[in-house]
Amino acid sequence: MSVRYKYSGLTPELYQRLVSEHAELRKTHKKGSYKQYFQEVRQCSEVQARIIYQAFNSAVVERARISPATVDRLEGIISDELFDDLQDYLSTNYTRGKTTKPVLDKANAGLPKGLFKRFREEVEELRKEHPNNLNNYIREVKGCDQKNANRTQTPSICAMRRKLP
Repeated sequence: MSVRYKYSGLTPELYQRLVSEHAELRKTHKKGSYKQYFQEVRQCSEVQARIIYQAFNSAVVERARISPATVDRLEGIISDELFDDLQDYLSTNYTRGKTTKPVLDKANAGLPKGLFKRFREEVEELRKEHPNNLNNYIREVKGCDQKNANRTQTPSICAMRRKLP
């Protein structure tokens, strides 16, 4: 079997710990109970459990790099120490393709709390001033068509529906 991703994108030490935990799980939960163990721990369906253990197995045999999403799915299945170490390592070293995309905080529409409050207040004022024709006001100010005005209006509505933490 060919190795496509050496150490599954991890350090040799982290990869070895992952392989050791995988071997322990396989030894403890033989063929029939392996999938059921994943189902019980994650409280998920058989299909979801299969997806999780296939991704886990692919990382162990170096067919795929382990991603932050895969690590999140392994919470409770692998030890807490390994889980934390994998999350820490992948938060700084995981790249998808050629660029690294930072994980965005979607709370408060990705804005700092104070700026989001100010944004909400301004949008509420605009809604009070133009209760029935906010779209027309946006078109008038921006000098655009209805489609572009809707594109401007929709994100502000979505952001307004989110609660401040």
